[in-house]
Amino acid sequence: MFERGPFRSCPRCRKEATFGLLSVDGSMLTRRCKACMYMNAEPLPPLNKQVVYLDQLAISEIFKVKSGTRSREAHNRKFWEDVERSVTRAYLLQQVIFPASSIHMDETIVAPFAGELRLVHEMLGGDTSFASVDEVEMCQVRVFADAYLQNRPPPQLSFDRDHILEGERNAWLPDLHITVDMDLSHFADRIRASRDATATEFAALAQAWVTEKPTFAQALKHELRSYGSVNKQALAYARPCGRIGLSMQ
Repeated sequence: MFERGPFRSCPRCRKEATFGLLSVDGSMLTRRCKACMYMNAEPLPPLNKQVVYLDQLAISEIFKVKSGTRSREAHNRKFWEDVERSVTRAYLLQQVIFPASSIHMDETIVAPFAGELRLVHEMLGGDTSFASVDEVEMCQVRVFADAYLQNRPPPQLSFDRDHILEGERNAWLPDLHITVDMDLSHFADRIRASRDATATEFAALAQAWVTEKPTFAQALKHELRSYGSVNKQALAYARPCGRIGLSMQ
């Protein structure tokens, strides 16, 4: 009952149009006969997919094109239609994946079409997503902290893309996509409040820059000093880096 077309003649029972697709998983394609239940797995060619990060604006615009909700009068309509067509083609040809990022989660939750938007990004990611941004950042900080405590020179970090991916980059796209439509709207008000508070803080900072007119060097020094003091306590309670391979090379 789970076999799907295109169907072939079964190599075992010889019945016509019964040997169909059962599943595509990772690097294997599995076929099964719906008459005699004979099953055979075939290896798929190896892949080397590129990883492309799409920001939330691009994801939203691609969603609008796919769902037909983009205004026909929008001045940049053709541009985003071309982008959507190119992205879809590259994705279906197994050349590129567009992993979802934890940065997008909050932005997606507050959208009026959150569920559909999340599904579009899941599909573009090919069941692959980036590891949590906070986790990656803290692991990088921990590597430098360990080097400092051990009186070693600043380390060289590994920036291997596979180290920060959840899932397999070069897995073939599954022929079925299963998702859970979770209602996360109860987080929306808190996220909006946090976003508004952050906007207020940035407005005050921008006004201070206008009034004081610091040089770039002065502004950078202030930001780095503030960042360091905030993270000292966080490092004391940070979890180990776990599976993310951000160790020194």
